[in-house]
Amino acid sequence: MTAHRPLPKQTQPQMPTQTNTSKTLKTLAVVLLAIAVLFTAYVAGKRGLANAWYYQAEYFYSDWEQSSTVGSQPRYHTAVNALDKALSLDPSHPEYWHLMGRLKLLGANVGY
Repeated sequence: MTAHRPLPKQTQPQMPTQTNTSKTLKTLAVVLLAIAVLFTAYVAGKRGLANAWYYQAEYFYSDWEQSSTVGSQPRYHTAVNALDKALSLDPSHPEYWHLMGRLKLLGANVGY
């Protein structure tokens, strides 16, 4: 008696798989996109924080401007320090420099 070999199964054609190059390009694209998003978030956060410090100083200045009196010396220094922090985070913003000039002039006029 001879042993019968089983017939080979007929298989369906398989879809071609992605090549390693294609996978590498997709991974690279995802990594570059993640880096761009993180950088954008960093810059936006830094500018947002600078704006918060600026508006604190601006609040003091506008309060003094409306009341026609300057607050205490510690409040004046708080405003100047807040604006220093804003300028350290975003030194290219012209409004920060403008307010710093107005604050320094105000301080010089009252002897701070």
